[in-house]
Amino acid sequence: MLRNIVLLTLAVIVSSCAKETKNGPPPDTATSGSFELLADEALKPAIDSLVAGFNKQTPEAKVTVRYTDAAKALDELIGSKTRLVIIGRPISDAERHILDSAKIDLPEFEVALDGLAVVVSSKSSLNSISLDSIKKLVSGDLKMQYYSTSYLSSTESVLDSIFGFKNKTLAGYIKRFNSTDSVIAAVKSDPAGIGFIGSSWMHSLTAKGDSSVKALRISSEKSPQPVMLHLAYLYQGNYPLASRVCAYTVEVPNSIPRGFLAYAMSADGQRVFMKHDVLPRTQIIKLVPPQ
Repeated sequence: MLRNIVLLTLAVIVSSCAKETKNGPPPDTATSGSFELLADEALKPAIDSLVAGFNKQTPEAKVTVRYTDAAKALDELIGSKTRLVIIGRPISDAERHILDSAKIDLPEFEVALDGLAVVVSSKSSLNSISLDSIKKLVSGDLKMQYYSTSYLSSTESVLDSIFGFKNKTLAGYIKRFNSTDSVIAAVKSDPAGIGFIGSSWMHSLTAKGDSSVKALRISSEKSPQPVMLHLAYLYQGNYPLASRVCAYTVEVPNSIPRGFLAYAMSADGQRVFMKHDVLPRTQIIKLVPPQ
């Protein structure tokens, strides 16, 4: 895929950048200085709150955030255009193989587990859908309009991974947008369409009292009874559309990107994810399934 080609092209760049970072003194500390985080647009509501929380807790530090799709975020990290990325998926096996072949060590930090909401207009008669029907939809076997973000996004990568698609983009009646806001707008205006958005985006709609979009319950072989997108079902593995939220950086520990990453993995940072319906992965939590 395109992102694998870009990774291969820039492999030598990241190797040299990593060496420079390790050999030179850090320009900041874990709690002071500034940098621009590059984050996956699919996680925007949760990451916005995470950045605000870190800046408030660490007054001598200033973190700003820029959003893009997962593949471009990785490309910029590899090209030394950013110091830390957080994306809604892990590096793929193909991407990892390229990095390993170039002897590039790019540590992976799992910070959360994100659910992928399957959303429809509130005017739709649909309330649930099977995992098999979703597969038919995104493979083109089911003739129905659906909406997603760009083919380089974590959304499509997650669907590719779950359904075992190899080296191809999603097919069928798909319309892609550059932002999740546009996906939501398209679903609102199309009672017959289906959209895919991250769980924190769905939480944001609910928090605003926006009931024009609803998330479908999903049935699967593991859970024949359709289950809703909920932290407890993500934790149990009963909600089938889920992906690891991963951070990548070549920075040394005593640097502000690593300080921000430490905050994201701390109890305070994990509570931020949890408040946005993204499952914490580094802290012990107690979850009760809805009745």
